Parts: sequence; structure tokens; C-alpha cells
Amino acid sequence: MPSLAPEDRAGERASAWSRWQPLPIVFGVFCLIGLGALIYAVDGLRGASALEERGRHATGTVVAAEIERQGREDVRKIEVEFSAADGAGHRFRTSGDTEVGGTVRVLYDPKAPETTATTGSLTEYRWRHFAMLAFGVSFLLVPFLVIGFFVWVGRLPESDAPQS
Repeated sequence: MPSLAPEDRAGERASAWSRWQPLPIVFGVFCLIGLGALIYAVDGLRGASALEERGRHATGTVVAAEIERQGREDVRKIEVEFSAADGAGHRFRTSGDTEVGGTVRVLYDPKAPETTATTGSLTEYRWRHFAMLAFGVSFLLVPFLVIGFFVWVGRLPESDAPQS
């Protein structure tokens, strides 16, 4: 029969805690990834709102194209050159199928054409950032759900708690 002396239970708690010591680091990494994704998503959604409010369209010309390896897939990247409403020329890279010399419709924010230019639709731009928002929220929630689960399991009567 196991001893119920306070010293024995304290030793058991200490050895049980040593198994879980890496958890705060793992939880911290999850929270940092989630926070980074949230910041990126919110910034992108603000950019989408700016494009909707004051976005301008221009005709761009594809000046270069190449295939890039992204993970396990080959993605065709094009370099597009366009002139903003003020006459200044700008270049940006995006994915696309248009051949060199072809034209594409460019949507950009006149206040920041070099960072907001896109050949995609505004809806596509928003959905990409909504997906990142969901990713960030899930990474922030996972640590709290895991902690909540272990608190809940710890409060169960001894006969219902999982045996390790």
C-alpha cells in the first residue's frame, strides 16, 4: 500500500512536474507563432480595407517570369511593371500565368503602391488574410485548451482520471 505521508506526496508531485517542465516553452512558442500570424493577418486586412477605400487600377506589363520551388510545388512567379496615377513606375512580383510582354490588371493603394500592388482580386486578398487570422487564433487557443483539459482531468474523481 502506498504511503500517504505528506513528504511522499510532495516527492511524487515534484517528479510529476519534472515531466511537464518543457510545456511552458512549447506553449510560449505556440503563442508567439499565433501572435505573429495575428499581427500579419490584421495588417493584411487593414491593407485590404485601404485598397477597397482608395485603391486604383492600372494596366501592368509582365517584364519577367520564372519558376520557383515552394515546398514540394513549382510556382510560376511573374514580375509586373506598372505606372501609378502620379506617373511613377513600380515593379512587384506575384504568382501568375501571363507570358512576358502580356498585360495584367493591377490593383494598388496610391499611398503605398510598392507594398500593396496585386493582380489578384480584393476578395482573394481578404480570404488569404482571414485564413491566417484563423491560423493565429488556433495557435493562441491550443495552449489554453491543453491547460484547461489537464485542470479538468485533475479535478475528476480518482477512479475517472486516466492512469499513466
